This record gives sequence, structure tokens and C-alpha cells, in this order.
Amino acid sequence: MPFKWNEKKESELAATLGDFIKTRDPIEVKLDGYSSFPPRVVFINVVMSEPLKKMQHDLQHYCKVELNLFNANYKELPFHPHITIAFRDLKKPNYEKAWEEFRNKSFQGEFLSDTLTLLKHDGKLWQRHIELPFK
Repeated sequence: MPFKWNEKKESELAATLGDFIKTRDPIEVKLDGYSSFPPRVVFINVVMSEPLKKMQHDLQHYCKVELNLFNANYKELPFHPHITIAFRDLKKPNYEKAWEEFRNKSFQGEFLSDTLTLLKHDGKLWQRHIELPFK
């Protein structure tokens, strides 16, 4: 969930989120196939699991209570975990071509998520900024 944060308070953000995440067990993440959000996004599906759903719910609640972090743009959207393949770099006219390429391909994978990573936009790309390990 994107949000704005005062750069001068990033150490407070990291410390607070670190307190939350260090009490959590890593989560097994399963990937299954490709999907899209027309007209510009192609992504890999993340299979919803109870541990993943609980982590998102607990983290969102924690951020509201401990960091007073609210993001009005996202409060009405359902949680839909995914790994974006193409978004801003995929122009609308090329979306159909890209989706045609991925639509019928299969993809399965899994990994252990043991780190919460905060990304920071540098004006052009999202970069890994802060990494906080689970317990």
C-alpha cells in the first residue's frame, strides 16, 4: 500500500514496523499463473492464504494505531496480493499485445517471505529502502 512519509521520520517508521514484524513468523507464499488489471497492468497471482490475509490485516491495523497511517485512496480496495510485471512501463496500446503473450502461459512458484521490505520511489522507479526481518 503506497503512502507518504516524512523522510526525517524514516528511522521512527523502521523502528515501529520492526517492533511489529520481529514478532511474526515467516509466511510461505505461493504463486500461480498470470493475470491483469486492464488496461495497463500484468502480474503474477499470489495465492491467498490465511497467514497472508492475517498479516495484511494485522499490519494495516498496526499502522493505523501505532503510526496514525491512513491511506484514503486504498481503504475501499480489497487486498489482492500480486507481483507486478508491467505497469507504468506498459503503454495502453501495448497492453493487449503483452496480455496476449502472458494470458495462456502457466507459472507456479513458491518462496518463504521472511522480510518486510519498504520500497521508496526515487522519482522514476521503486527502490528497496528498508528491510525488516521477521522473527
